This record gives sequence, C-alpha cells and structure tokens, in this order.
Amino acid sequence: MPRDLPRDTVTGANNYCSNLSRKSIRDRRFTQYTQEGNRHVYQTMKLNEDTGRSLPIENFYQFDCDQRLTNCFFQSAALLSPKILLVPYDPHHVPTYHQWMEDTALRDATASEGLSLEEEYNMQRGWRLDPDKLTFISVIPPAIENEADKASIIAGSDDAAGRMIGDVNLFFQEDDDDEDEESDEGIEDGDDSSAPSMDPEGHRKIAGEVEVMIARSEYRGRGLGKATLLLFLAYVLRNREEVVAGLCKDGETATLSTLKVKINRNNHQSIGLFENVGFRKKTPGTTNYFGEYEMCVEMPLEQFRVHIDGLLEEYGMGNWRELQYERSLPNGH
Repeated sequence: MPRDLPRDTVTGANNYCSNLSRKSIRDRRFTQYTQEGNRHVYQTMKLNEDTGRSLPIENFYQFDCDQRLTNCFFQSAALLSPKILLVPYDPHHVPTYHQWMEDTALRDATASEGLSLEEEYNMQRGWRLDPDKLTFISVIPPAIENEADKASIIAGSDDAAGRMIGDVNLFFQEDDDDEDEESDEGIEDGDDSSAPSMDPEGHRKIAGEVEVMIARSEYRGRGLGKATLLLFLAYVLRNREEVVAGLCKDGETATLSTLKVKINRNNHQSIGLFENVGFRKKTPGTTNYFGEYEMCVEMPLEQFRVHIDGLLEEYGMGNWRELQYERSLPNGH
C-alpha cells in the first residue's frame, strides 16, 4: 500500500500494482500522524503543490486512536476463497511488509517513502484505524480438506509470513464527480467546506479508489491479482454502507456510491485487469497530469455487485466465505 506521506513527485505503477490515491491534480490527500503523550492523532491533510503547504481538511475527519470508530467491524473479518485469503493488516504482518518495501522498485511503483521498522509499525496502526482506508493483506490460503469445517482464520498461523503475497486497499473520498473542480482560491486557502454530495435517499456519497499489489514476484502472473481484486470488491459491495460508516458525523449516513482506479498509461497489464472486471476509462486516450488513466465503474454499484458475483462463480470463487479473524490478543496486539 502507498505510505501516507506527501511527495514531491509520484511515480506511475508498474505491472503489479495500481496507483496511489489522490483527489485531483492540484490537491493530494494524506494522513498526518502525531503523538501527544499516549495519544496517537491522525488528521486528514492535503498538500497544495502550488504553495507547498499542508493544510487540514476540516470537513473530512479527524480522530485519535483512543476513539471508538464505527467502521472497525472489518478488523475481525477474514475472507476465504479457494484461490486467495484476505486478512486485516495486523502488527505481525509488519516485518514482512517492511521487507517488501526495502525493494526500491516496489517503493517507486507504489509511490512510497522508505520507512524504518518503527515507522512502519506506526503507519500500520494508522492504516488500521484510519476511517478513510480499508486494507487487507493477500495470503495464500491454507490447505483445508473441507472448507465448510473451517470456522475461523487463526492470526499468525493461517496468515504466516511465508503465505503473505501482497495487499489490496480502498481509499475513500467525497464523491464530487458531478461537481465543478474546486477553485484555486479555495484550495490555496485550505477551504474544503463545500457541502457533501448526497444521493436521493439522503446518504452522503463516498467514492472509493482501489489499489492492489502483488509484492512477491514469484506469485505474479498467476491470476492472484484478479482473485484478490474480485474477492475484495465482492466484500466491499456487500457492505457499501458499513465500510464508510466511520466517515459519518452524528446523525449522518453515507454510502459507497462509485468505484474508481488511477493507473499509469504504460501499465497495460493492470489496465487490462481492471477492464476485465468491469472498469472503464473515463476519458479514453486522455491521461491526467501524472500520466494516469482514471477508470471507473459506469454501472450502478448494485448491478456491479451482481456482475462481480458472476465473475467469482466463473473464476471458481463463488463459494467464498467471511470468517472470524481470531487473534490471541485483542486487535492483534
């Protein structure tokens, strides 16, 4: 997953991961981490590339680790299929993930900074608690004689380091596709106070941007990226309101209204993967400032859910199950 750090430049993805999430050419979002005594505080920020200033986004969210987040239900969910297992990103995954990210090519591909192991642990905690991100680690599933007999996934055993192969993420942001681009003055002043877009039922509309990575080279080209993406999308589409609940203020409801991905124009393999599952280029032949195509799901998401379920059946994964992720200690600590 891309680390949430502002960068002077962002590179394109290669053929085993899609790009870092960003809101627009002039406005990049990231999470600022600070520690105040025993409190670990995370604030959504945006980096303005004209001024170089990082400003808090007042209307998105701010939280600390001591708060109880409403969308933490997925932290105990493991998704099991015959081809891939998805588990929450826990502390015992960090050493392996850190080892992956020592690879400069992988860091460039995911627009990531090199971090110390201690920084990696801090980042993992932020990613686990940050309500505008949903993250799973991709794992080779354990050998099971009868999958129906498997009642839970055991952390540290079923997802041991040798079974980890990558990750998949969803970045949440306001669904502003129907709105005009924010004015330069508003961006420079840090004014992000425009009213959120609402659906006909009164739910706040949230867009989700997908990123998928197969970190281990020996597992690329074996269909596991597609398996990871299909399983992840099926889970997200089944829980469209729950996955964004942590972004809601008191009395507010929200729903995932659209899905999209940004992919470097030279990443033909990743473009093909997302086209294969139903994403389409918003403006064929035209890339953004970073040389990326933005692709999106054009059909209503309820219809897209039926489409993804059909692809899972065709891919031999229609019998996937959501299981309890069993940790020896609460929250993997």
